[in-house]
Amino acid sequence: MALLIAGCGPSSRGGGGGGGGGSGAMLTSVDVTPAAVTLTTMGGGAAATQQFTATGHFSDGHSEDLTASAGWTVSDPGIGQVLAGAFSGAATRGGVATVYAGKGDISGSATISVKYVAGRVSGDDGSTAGAGSSGVFNNATDDPTLAPMLAYPLDGAIVPHNLGLLEVQWKKPSGAADLYEVSFQAATLDYKVYTNASLPAGFRLSLTPAEWSSISDSTQGQSLTITVRGAVTASPGKAGTSQKVTLNVGAGDVSGGIYYWSPKGSAGSTTGVIMRHSFGDTSGTASQFYAPMSGSSQRCVGCHTITHDGTKMALTYDGGNGGAAIATVPSLSMLLPETSGDKWNFAAYSPDGNRMVASSMGALKILDTSGGAANGTVLQTILDGSAGNYGSHPDWSADGSKIVYVSVGAPNGQSEWSFTKGSIVVVSDMGAGVFGMPTTIVASQGENNYYPAFSPDGKWVLFNRAAGDAYSDAAAETYVVSSDGKIGPIPLGNANSTVANPTNSWPRWNPFVLHEPTGDLMYFTFSSTRDYGIEIVQNPMALQPQVWMAAFDPNGTTDNSNITCSGTPPIPYGAVSGTTREGTKPTPAPASSARTASYDVSASGVDGEGTGSGSGIGRVTSAARFFQALEAGHG
Repeated sequence: MALLIAGCGPSSRGGGGGGGGGSGAMLTSVDVTPAAVTLTTMGGGAAATQQFTATGHFSDGHSEDLTASAGWTVSDPGIGQVLAGAFSGAATRGGVATVYAGKGDISGSATISVKYVAGRVSGDDGSTAGAGSSGVFNNATDDPTLAPMLAYPLDGAIVPHNLGLLEVQWKKPSGAADLYEVSFQAATLDYKVYTNASLPAGFRLSLTPAEWSSISDSTQGQSLTITVRGAVTASPGKAGTSQKVTLNVGAGDVSGGIYYWSPKGSAGSTTGVIMRHSFGDTSGTASQFYAPMSGSSQRCVGCHTITHDGTKMALTYDGGNGGAAIATVPSLSMLLPETSGDKWNFAAYSPDGNRMVASSMGALKILDTSGGAANGTVLQTILDGSAGNYGSHPDWSADGSKIVYVSVGAPNGQSEWSFTKGSIVVVSDMGAGVFGMPTTIVASQGENNYYPAFSPDGKWVLFNRAAGDAYSDAAAETYVVSSDGKIGPIPLGNANSTVANPTNSWPRWNPFVLHEPTGDLMYFTFSSTRDYGIEIVQNPMALQPQVWMAAFDPNGTTDNSNITCSGTPPIPYGAVSGTTREGTKPTPAPASSARTASYDVSASGVDGEGTGSGSGIGRVTSAARFFQALEAGHG
């Protein structure tokens, strides 16, 4: 932790009163030397140290050594602390930071870069690699037959700093390699792990939470490269090297968690339940949130949506056109008990949670969900479900001014979840909470556009497109369009897979914009049945849905296929298909395919202010796995 001196100026980069020398001269500038330094911290050894000097320059032309009296701070206290100019680095991480010294409002700075060098021999996943494994690779000459092929993470992936867990997966080379060196390299990191743990289709390294913390802290807001070298334990001196994979580590953390529907929850469950997984969770498991009972039998609960502050959840039971209710979170006390008259299939809350737009058999209505005397009453009917007025899949913008929904061109009777030829329509608040002035932002030309969702800044709409049915189309892909319809639709090429029929479904945004050094990012999740490295190679007869995560940069270049996003190791749960946002908006400061999932994001570290000029196509990350569903299903 950096030392803060009482009386710091508003920048908190110095201390004292900011006076002068004995003559009364005023301090005009401070030099910190050395101005830039590169250090090394060895894992298991001594942490980096450096002595800095602060020299003050005064209005009468004289200079003084202020090292002992100045206030010292570090822009990233996690990298180390400074006391009287003496820097002492953290023991298990590197990184880049600025060291400040000064008095009052006058300060100077220096740049410090610390490289963390460490490694270990893995005993995880059944690895029996020996203590001297690193020596097998020393001075090895290249042998291409020993070169593995990296299967995960995807090249160019971006992951949140607080990802929690990360796996590296690779395919067995043609040669007889039986030992592997997994290397993570950056200007501030040199970390190697040795393993011989294998799976039927290849090899895997699961980083420990402590390892990922060291790696992500050392490279926060930067990129690192991953390579794997293969060798034969009994014949050292030769090694083959995989292709390089670039992994970008976000500067910001993704807060909260995700709720999702699973056709099978924890042990003993027999039908659909709602599960929850926290961002940054290192346990590798999701928790069962809601599995209602009806007498002695478990009752199916499926589609759900949650308020932005995470205090209320609207629920549906027993499949399409079943019963519905509203409950508190997390206690699950009923705010609107299930009755025969209250039904909906898809819904979204207003930002304050006092209203909800809901669809049922093509009718689109706004309900009072305030909990007061009018609780559950219909405030407005936007569509009545008749021919030409059939809607579904509503979402409400974070500022409350707009609702987006699907105008269904080819309904399937009362099966609102199963339709074709959908167009994306936005209605606006015309005053007093009455919505009208429909604007079609994506008009169907025969294809189906569905599952629209507003971005956290309200300027973009994420949606699915497919030729066939909205319920579960194997060829579905993710698209984005500006919320005024003037830019796009744009296929998110990196999020969509190059593999045929990945069943990308129900994309939903994380509720907030993350401000990264390279630009603003908005993460989103979606369901997919694509392969996951070497761990899940899909069987067409028994597809396994997984939640994948990608990121969208609204101010990015017109190249929308240059980075990807990676996910965590497997988490036991069922299918995921649809997400709804949850999260309170904090004070501004420096977000699948089981039929519904919802974001639960607490107010910390990110903000929800609007970003993006709307002038470019934007940049999107390719899909990478967030976590996996063990079996398919829909609510």
